[in-house]
Amino acid sequence: DREIEVSESVPKSASGGFIYARSSETDEAWPAIYEKAFAKLKTGTSTDHPDITATGWGDCVWATAQLTGGSRAYYDTASRTADQLWNLLRSNCLSYRTIRPMTAWTYGSGADAPEPVDYNNANVVGSHCYTVLGWAYRNCKRYILLRNPWGSTEVTAGSLDATVHAYDVSWWRPIALKDIDGTFAMEIGTFKKYFAGFGVVS
Repeated sequence: DREIEVSESVPKSASGGFIYARSSETDEAWPAIYEKAFAKLKTGTSTDHPDITATGWGDCVWATAQLTGGSRAYYDTASRTADQLWNLLRSNCLSYRTIRPMTAWTYGSGADAPEPVDYNNANVVGSHCYTVLGWAYRNCKRYILLRNPWGSTEVTAGSLDATVHAYDVSWWRPIALKDIDGTFAMEIGTFKKYFAGFGVVS
């Protein structure tokens, strides 16, 4: 572990927006600043202008551990049943929400899955990391609550179209899954089929 120092100046795209990490709140820059610090760590540069694009195609569990200082654990989906995955994911949650940072990743392409899947039809991004936010149980079905860090491109396969609630410090926060903000709930069997694995930092 080491401290990384960066300024608040962050790179922008040609259209003036943040390149990758961003907040839905106008003018809120902290996600881009954190990403800049991570890019500086990952590339090993000593300048205040790291290559943000170098943060792509990496280990999202390792990246989470760098931000939190925690230790990593990895779990593949192919060797585990849906029940085992459900129990592992829920063991890192409390009151429907994640209490230890978790991320999940997809296969390089749908053809790489043990039972090949069509990522385009399911609106799943291949070779991509998602944040695990918690879980939900509706109509006798078990769902994993996930978020695409792009803030868009929400999975449609095995998804739940409802408002769920998770306990947040002192109140139950409603999460409207109909809103297009990258957040969605995916049935655990579908999660096993489309995702290659997930990791926990504790």
